[in-house]
Amino acid sequence: MRDTRDAGRSLTAWWMMTLATMASGCCFGGAAEPIMTEPVAPMPPATPPPPPTPPEVLASQRASLVVEACVNRFGSEAREVRSRYLSVVSETGPHGDEDLDRVESYFFAFPDAAVPACRAAHDRMLASPNASAELDAASTSYVTTLETLAPLVVEARTYYERETFLDDGGAGASALHPRLTAALDAFLLASDQLHLVVSRLERAALDLRLAELAADPARRGEYLVERAIGMANAMISLADALEVEPVDDGYRIVASDAAAFDAAVDAYQQAADEMIAAPESATIDTGGSYRSYARELVAEAIELRRAVETGRVFPAGEAGAAIRRVMNKYNQVVDAYNRTRR
Repeated sequence: MRDTRDAGRSLTAWWMMTLATMASGCCFGGAAEPIMTEPVAPMPPATPPPPPTPPEVLASQRASLVVEACVNRFGSEAREVRSRYLSVVSETGPHGDEDLDRVESYFFAFPDAAVPACRAAHDRMLASPNASAELDAASTSYVTTLETLAPLVVEARTYYERETFLDDGGAGASALHPRLTAALDAFLLASDQLHLVVSRLERAALDLRLAELAADPARRGEYLVERAIGMANAMISLADALEVEPVDDGYRIVASDAAAFDAAVDAYQQAADEMIAAPESATIDTGGSYRSYARELVAEAIELRRAVETGRVFPAGEAGAAIRRVMNKYNQVVDAYNRTRR
């Protein structure tokens, strides 16, 4: 029986002999043409894999999924609703001698139509990798209490808009009051907690990023841009916690920690001014919109701080509007900042 493995080895040996003969300039019929070969370029060095993304950055990126749609959207509006409503109706509920005609407009500040977008953003975050039990729990509490509050705000808005209290003698107002105030208090507690968690995650990622940029003089423009947005984040968290409270002839804005708010405005003003003045920033913010909105945010923040410090009294609706102006300008700053990173 023929051994096929030997046949295979014989075939290989035959080809090796043939190639050796050709390489030596001989062949089966005389001299062969020399074989010309192209020089072989050396292989380029292998590109090292990128370093792993730090966990602080991953956590901050995940939290950003709920920042715009949830965290920056409902807190200050809910505080304004609560403050203005309780400026007319007692904490214990309506007693029949209130001017309930004034209450209707107080509920229009709350953006109930935006609640589904917040829920969708929250669900996307839960489905994303790098889960955080603390963040997930805080966001879940936020969305759950928001979805409880929103229909009650709509119910109250409809009740007072239609002046149903004139038909039922205020019975509907009395029944609605404890449910509405409890929902407002629960949501604001959840909102404060989510703000706290998100701010801590953002701060950790920012500190890491700033340390990296500060070590490289060639990236000074990036450093200034990133530092300014970080100071804006810290300031806006405190601005969102400002309260509007009634006084005898109007409303005023109150900070639970006025010194901290004052320091945050100072820190943002300093960071923004340095970023705006530095020519290196123009290489990052080529269109100039980030610096322009940052300048406007500084002006709005200083005006809001002045109102807090002086106890300025606002007509109905204008105290909340002053806080919303700062929040809206901050959102413009964030949008412009995001464009610098594309």
